[in-house]
Amino acid sequence: MTPWYDLQRASFRGVIFNDKSITGKSGRRAITHQYPKREQGWTEDNGALLAEFSVTAVIVGHRYRSELNSLLDALNTPGPGKLVHPHFGERNIQIGEVSHKLFASHGGYAEVNFECFDAGIQNAPAADESTEIALQSSVDDGLNQVNNDFENEFDTTTLPDYDQEDLAQQGGGYVDDITELYRQMSDPASNLGDVLDQAERFKTRLGELLAKPGELAREYANLLSRAEDLATRPPEELQVYDQLTRRYEGKRYQYQVKRARDWQPGDTPSAVPGTALEIKQHRQAEMNHLLEAQVATFNAGTIVRTTFTEAKLATETVSRLDENLTTQAVTASNLGRRNSWLALRDVSVKLRADINKRALLLPQVRTITATQTEPLILIAYRETGDAKRRDELVARNRLVNPAFVMPGTALEIVNE
Repeated sequence: MTPWYDLQRASFRGVIFNDKSITGKSGRRAITHQYPKREQGWTEDNGALLAEFSVTAVIVGHRYRSELNSLLDALNTPGPGKLVHPHFGERNIQIGEVSHKLFASHGGYAEVNFECFDAGIQNAPAADESTEIALQSSVDDGLNQVNNDFENEFDTTTLPDYDQEDLAQQGGGYVDDITELYRQMSDPASNLGDVLDQAERFKTRLGELLAKPGELAREYANLLSRAEDLATRPPEELQVYDQLTRRYEGKRYQYQVKRARDWQPGDTPSAVPGTALEIKQHRQAEMNHLLEAQVATFNAGTIVRTTFTEAKLATETVSRLDENLTTQAVTASNLGRRNSWLALRDVSVKLRADINKRALLLPQVRTITATQTEPLILIAYRETGDAKRRDELVARNRLVNPAFVMPGTALEIVNE
C-alpha cells in the first residue's frame, strides 16, 4: 500500500494535485486601548481578519516533475484564482509565498507548500483612482445632459402670448430666489454687485430666451455657478444650494396643487391633453425640473471642495444630497428623458464613491450611555485618555450641566 492512498484531490486554476494537509487562521482584528494610571481599558473590534491558510500539496507518479511545473506556473500567475478543495469547496484566493521540495524516495515525488489569502472584494478605491476628479467630471456631464434634454424638449411656440408671459414670470421667480440668497451670504466676495447685475440682465431677456431653451438653460447654470465665486467658505456654498433645493421643491408642490384644483372629482379636467393649458402646465414642470436638477448637480459638486471633520457628518450630508439626486432622476424618467436619468444616477454613484473613500480617513463617531451620575471631565478622561477634551464634548452634546451627567445620557465621542 502506498503512503498516498488516502490523499484527496484538489486543484488550483484547473491544475490537479493531492492535498496532504492544511493549516489556517481567522478571527477578529482587536485593538486594545490602555490609559496611564488606570486599572481598566477597553478593546475595540476593528473588523474581521481575512482568512489565511497554508496548503501542502503532494504530486506523485512518473510525470510528477512536469505536473510540478504546471502547478508552480498556476501558483505564480498574477491575480486571484479559483481553488477547488475537499474541505473549502470552491474559493477565490490570492496566492502568497510558495515553496517546494523534490524527494527521491517512493519512486520520486514532490511537495509544494503555498500560502492562501481570501481574495475578498476591493471596497476601497485604488491608490491611483481620483474619486474627486471622477465626481467633478460626472457633475459636468450631468449638467450638460440635463441642459441638452431641456433644449431638445422645451417648446413654447404653440403657446399664446399670455401663457408665455406666465412662464417668463415663473422663470423670473427662480432668478429672484437665487439673487436673494446671494445677498444673504454672511461674507460674500467683492464681485457680488457684478453677479446681481448679471441676474438683472438675464431677467430682462427671459421672454426672448423662452424661444431659445438651450441658451436659457445655460444662463441659469451660469448664474447658479456664481455661488462658488461668491462663497468665501465652502460650507456657505453648500448652504445656498440646500436652501434653493427647499425653495424649488416648495414651488413644485405649489404647481402640483394648482393643477389638482383644475380637476375636481366629477368634473371634466380643464387640462385636456394637447390643449394650451396642458402644454403650459407641462412646460412649467419642465422648467421646475431644470432648476431643481441643476441645483442638485451643483450641490454634488460642492462636496469636492468641502472639508469634513468627521465621517458621520460627511455621510449624513451626502445622504441628503443623494436623496435629492434620486428624486430628480425619477422626475427625468417620468418626463421621458432617459439620458438625464442615466446622467443623474451616475452623479449619485460617483458622489457615494467619493465620500466612502474620504470617510475611511476621517475620525469616526461612537456613542456611549452614562451608567451613573458623574462629571463629564471624568468621562472624557476615561473614554479618550485626555481630560482636556471635556469642553469639546460639552459643545458637541450640548450639555447644560457637565458637572453632573445623569444615567441614561447618550454622549457622542469622536475617536481621534
